[in-house]
Amino acid sequence: MSNPTKRGSVVVLTVGAICLGITAGRAQDAAEGIIKYRRNVMKSHAAHIGAIGGIVKGQVPYTGHVAVHASALQGTSKLILQLFPEGSGIGETRAKPEIWQRWSEFEQAAKRLQRETAKLVQIAESGDIKQITPQFIAVGKACGGCHKAFRKRKRR
Repeated sequence: MSNPTKRGSVVVLTVGAICLGITAGRAQDAAEGIIKYRRNVMKSHAAHIGAIGGIVKGQVPYTGHVAVHASALQGTSKLILQLFPEGSGIGETRAKPEIWQRWSEFEQAAKRLQRETAKLVQIAESGDIKQITPQFIAVGKACGGCHKAFRKRKRR
């Protein structure tokens, strides 16, 4: 006859292992969902940058649209810190581990982008492309500064 205490311990350990496996699987699923969401938000952000870039370069005559795109950039810039929760750096992502290792620097870079996009919103209301252009460049530098330090290069 087997020992009931050992049998109970085996059952508890087995159930615990199953639960940990489910929890780990759910954590991975959650990270994948966050990464997909983050990618979509960043694609949206990049699309607005591209739209303003086309206007600033004179490729399209929609100067009046800059304010709408700038407002969208300001909105997405406010989300950035929330898009990188601890544990979301694994899987199909270009986020470097440095984001979480140097969080305060990442936070400063995100806040710089927020400030620059807020300025762009104010300036865009004027509709003056000569004032919009240098501020748009400042927004681009804020984006690029973060990308250089905290984003892996795209694989080719």
